[in-house]
Amino acid sequence: MACLAAIPSIAFAQNIGHDALPSVIRVPVAAETVAPVTIAITGGYGYTEGVLERTDSHQRFTGALAVAAHPLPWLSAALRLDGRVDTHQTAQGGDSGIVGDPRVFVRVHGRVAPFLRIAAQAGLWIPSDRLLGVNASALTPEILAVATIAPPRAPYAFTVMAGYRLDHSANSVLDPASLSPSDRLALGVSGFSTLLLGLGGAYRRGPIEWLAEGQWDLLLGAGAPSPMASPLHVRAGARFRPWSEQRFFVSLALDASPGARPDVSPGAALAPVDPRIGLWVSVGVGLPLGERVNPPLPDLHEPSENTSSAPPSTLADAPSAPPVAAQTVTAIRGTVVDEAGAPLADATITLRGPSSSAPTGTTNADGSFQFSALEPGNYDVVVHAERRHEVEQTVRVERGHTHDVNVAMERALPAGQVRGIVRAFSGDAVAQATVRIEQLGITQTTDANGEFQMDAIPGRYSVTISAPGFRAQSRRVDVHQNGVVVLNIDLQQGH
Repeated sequence: MACLAAIPSIAFAQNIGHDALPSVIRVPVAAETVAPVTIAITGGYGYTEGVLERTDSHQRFTGALAVAAHPLPWLSAALRLDGRVDTHQTAQGGDSGIVGDPRVFVRVHGRVAPFLRIAAQAGLWIPSDRLLGVNASALTPEILAVATIAPPRAPYAFTVMAGYRLDHSANSVLDPASLSPSDRLALGVSGFSTLLLGLGGAYRRGPIEWLAEGQWDLLLGAGAPSPMASPLHVRAGARFRPWSEQRFFVSLALDASPGARPDVSPGAALAPVDPRIGLWVSVGVGLPLGERVNPPLPDLHEPSENTSSAPPSTLADAPSAPPVAAQTVTAIRGTVVDEAGAPLADATITLRGPSSSAPTGTTNADGSFQFSALEPGNYDVVVHAERRHEVEQTVRVERGHTHDVNVAMERALPAGQVRGIVRAFSGDAVAQATVRIEQLGITQTTDANGEFQMDAIPGRYSVTISAPGFRAQSRRVDVHQNGVVVLNIDLQQGH
């Protein structure tokens, strides 16, 4: 699996979240991951103020271990084991309890536009009133839809989610009437299905992603708590990559639950009550288990010093690939296509990496390219093609691996344009007439239909139109940003 940032040079680049899947903090992100196997370990503390009476207080210590596998670039599956210890202090004394819940997730995702990725996720929660106990009647499925938006080359990104949880978790409690008020507060189970809503954003600066998100689990159904008494969370934090050449992340997050509290008195329906404030610390790591070294394409690396006078190479000039046994190169390779998927030849590829040099090359007729013999580290792959929006993607290169970078380039609108038709007074098209923008020195001849089209930067220009057997004309035009000036010219015969 390629170690390519899902969103070029931006936040959410190859992150590992609470589920060992890409996320802001807990709100999912539609993105690729850093490795075929990812692991996340999370620990946290939460505090709840007096809910049962004015003098009570409640503390929660949580831990989670998540492991995810990513067998295909668009497919991920994860298992998360949650455990928590709740302690309670009330007027009647103190007590505590321990609960463990496993959860499984399957996520598919893909890119639908240069700035947009979407994902769908299915999950299954196996709630229990004791550590890792299983009650089949309490199995709780959920589905999510996720959209992640990131402008090209921007350091920020946003994600939104919506989903539904068919909550049977209250069935894990065999006798709700026997629960103490503290137990009802701590279990976190619900008798109501849930509409899942979330919004998150991130801003990347250097090795740090600054994170913020909101999540609302809106309880539904007859007798459900009010919307403001449903679990509502506002979170902020940061994710840090301490070593630039390692798939290792550390994140810290603060969690506040500003909503009202549901009724937890005996006889009331079970509903979750989350800590009022919380603090989480997570560690994520990507393991290169089963990662393949892909056969390299011909090299597109910058010429060496003794051949520095040679122009940038193309694939046609490059040597053939080495035998399979020798394919332990450190390389970046890929293809460049247009918005319709057709290959773009002669696109310029520039690498900006750990060293001061910036290797440059061009794509072959099939849009492919490769840079080999690279030092490990982070690289910005900058792709430039005439009349296309420049694209920049970030790649984390590891020694002995070949990383794939596939780029789709959108057509760039000209800054301005002058176009029109040249005809004789008779109405017939004048082919091969010469149209010249004097100040820019741009000349074009009309086609068989007398038509012409010329790109021009904004400004005021003189346009001269001439043809054999006709009197020349000159027109003044003002070209505006992203504007089109239409000139329909009728030429008079003569000299």
